[in-house]
Amino acid sequence: MVTQKCGEWVRELGTHGKGAELSQELIELLSKPEEIEEKLRIKQFGILEPLRGVIPEAWRHLVVLSSERQLAAIALAYHWTKGLSHEQIEQLGISKPELMLFIEMAVTLGKYIDHAYVRQIEIADQPGGSGETKRGKERGASYLYDLYTSPESDDIEIRPYIEAFPDEWPRIVKRFEGLATKIERLLEKVELPESYNGFPHFLKQMAETYGSRETTSEKLFYQWQALLRSFVTLAETGCPIMLTPQNCASVAGEANKVDVELRFGIRTNRTRDLESACTLLRKPAQEIIDQHKESLKTPYLIPPVIFNFQPFAHGPNLFWYTMGEGGLLRYSNPHQCCKRGGGFSTPSPFTKNFSRLED
Repeated sequence: MVTQKCGEWVRELGTHGKGAELSQELIELLSKPEEIEEKLRIKQFGILEPLRGVIPEAWRHLVVLSSERQLAAIALAYHWTKGLSHEQIEQLGISKPELMLFIEMAVTLGKYIDHAYVRQIEIADQPGGSGETKRGKERGASYLYDLYTSPESDDIEIRPYIEAFPDEWPRIVKRFEGLATKIERLLEKVELPESYNGFPHFLKQMAETYGSRETTSEKLFYQWQALLRSFVTLAETGCPIMLTPQNCASVAGEANKVDVELRFGIRTNRTRDLESACTLLRKPAQEIIDQHKESLKTPYLIPPVIFNFQPFAHGPNLFWYTMGEGGLLRYSNPHQCCKRGGGFSTPSPFTKNFSRLED
């Protein structure tokens, strides 16, 4: 399938009028389908993203293909995990119910995040969809979609994500709420350890923030900051499962809209050992910084280090898998990760064919 598609794209690039130099570079890359297959497997094919500017449908096809592979991997992991003994899983430092819950969460949420992200690419690739917007520089505006109502008017229409992605977003919110209720029940039955006590509240806050219909950018900004602080607080309590919310803007270019994204991380014995080792290094590192604090504009504190394995990541991570991340959540822009890289969601033949959504 990949070989056939690569051949089709090479032929189309060969007849493409604009960007001849770029097209030639892409032709050379696509002429090695076995390498493309490998990049798809490890989710490291961002080198092909320039294809988006020449044949946008080809880029979206690759992202969809990567999503389908990951969704199949999640289903397979769920099937295999059911057959493992409690003793085998507990070697990781977690219980079988915890691991089953983790994979179930990816099953429950993953395809809706991916579907919304592909729509977001399509929106950004529409005329004007990646241009700077009227309110784009306002704090919190990256969590909103704003468009001119018509080419002749200066009026803009503002929509939160739940309205910009009406097919996917309500389902995402609904599933956050459902997972919160399920975990509350598991805690009541003592089927999960106390480290999960704060997880239902976090998931409810995820549902509230993702589902927000707030259109005042400043208010929305603080709502997201509160969620990101809760994310760190939950991790610091030792909760083994980490759901990293979206917070990076890249896919829409100058429109500066936060990428639809959700990463699923889990902490094991190995990650705890790594955290302990890094904790030992924080004190001498802080002492070195304090010795030179007069040279700094503002005080700097070494942040805590929290490790997790992220076997499943949805959104931009389908083609550029996040390998590391850093940030200080105690300041004004928590959890700011590296940049990657308007319109409203409208149905198209392409997106209609992507993973049929079901309630």
